[in-house]
Amino acid sequence: MKKYLVLFFASITLLSSCKVEDLLNPAVIVTKKPTDITGSSATLNGNLVSLSTTGTGTANAERGFIYTNLSMTPTLSDNKIAVGSGLGEYSYLLQNLKPNTTYYYMAYSLNSNNSPSFGMVETFKTLDLKVPTATKVDVTKLGLTSATFTSSISDDGGAAITERGFVYSTTANPTTARTKVTSGSGKGEFTATVTNLVKATTYYIRSYAINSKGTSYGIESSFTTPNNYALTTTFTDVASMPSPILVSAKLTGAGTSPVKEYGVLYGVSPNLTPANSTNVNTNGAAPGFNPANQGGYMTPSLNNAKITSPVKSDGSFDVIIQYLLGGRVYYARSYVVLENNEVIYGNQVTIPARTYVRDPARFDFANVFYKSSYALFDLLTDEVITPNSSGNYDIWYSSNEDVRPYQKTLTKAQLSSFLFYKFKNKENCQRWCDLKSGKIKP
Repeated sequence: MKKYLVLFFASITLLSSCKVEDLLNPAVIVTKKPTDITGSSATLNGNLVSLSTTGTGTANAERGFIYTNLSMTPTLSDNKIAVGSGLGEYSYLLQNLKPNTTYYYMAYSLNSNNSPSFGMVETFKTLDLKVPTATKVDVTKLGLTSATFTSSISDDGGAAITERGFVYSTTANPTTARTKVTSGSGKGEFTATVTNLVKATTYYIRSYAINSKGTSYGIESSFTTPNNYALTTTFTDVASMPSPILVSAKLTGAGTSPVKEYGVLYGVSPNLTPANSTNVNTNGAAPGFNPANQGGYMTPSLNNAKITSPVKSDGSFDVIIQYLLGGRVYYARSYVVLENNEVIYGNQVTIPARTYVRDPARFDFANVFYKSSYALFDLLTDEVITPNSSGNYDIWYSSNEDVRPYQKTLTKAQLSSFLFYKFKNKENCQRWCDLKSGKIKP
């Protein structure tokens, strides 16, 4: 009953200057419940249902809201907000309000004679402000001296976040009075990367956020930067395979190893980089290859250059490399890529030039090996050529007289009289032809 008495007396005051014909058929307007109430804002809602049907003025020239926190009876002389014109629902986000304060408001409509129509009085109370709520920090991309932090603000406490970020220290409970890194403002997720950390050191970290109520901190967590990494590279000849090299590497260092890729670079340059060498790594893709620096080496694939086993728990791994060219010096160098993309290289090893001697039991230039049974070998790479499912041999071949690649399928009996240079695939045959004709240098 009190609410309607307020509206009655407010209407007497507000409508005393209106024309009689405007009062007889006013516009129908509804004040709706407010929404999205915070400590400093609220959304006001109204609905202009119908327009004034009499009077000399234009039916609807303005609509909006009037509000106050000083009395229960807002008037047009209080705070007035115009929100367009025309029928239908409308809203307005009212900001910069006082926290923990009661406000009263009404929707209104004016015609061009400034004759008003009003909805009922609605009321709301802004929330009491509190400090923001920040989540625990997630530490990623940890390197020797750097790390990336991620956190979020789930609740702004009813007031705008003016600053947010991270605080960290080598002692517990860091605050903004110690080392801090800022990361914008407002709610939501935020991130930052620091690069001035000390190796082999434990840090304590919290996220923080500031609004008009004060500063809050998230749950504390800790992390330890790794020690200096040591990466060693060695190599071994493996006599049981055609001209292979086994390159071994081992990564050592304190703490959990934040490594996302292990690998080996090799080639004929003594200064190996990813841009001038073959790259074999734990990504499982075919080796990256720079042909200009391989000295005629056949294009590598996972069949002839690959990491042979998963990285072991002690940080070691092996790479098998086959079919290097005889008489040529090679170099190898291990590397690892950390989560933050830092690259650590191991020592470089020199693989001396070697001469790969063919088995003296080879029959002739046709490269057929006879014993109780025989095996067929690729002239260029020494790869064994195995028979197909029918027991025949699909080969590529060439000769000194006609230095071009050809393809043929032969039976085992036909091989003994087929005195041409034989190859496992077209690629090897073409490379031999190119070397023979001088198109490429050995």
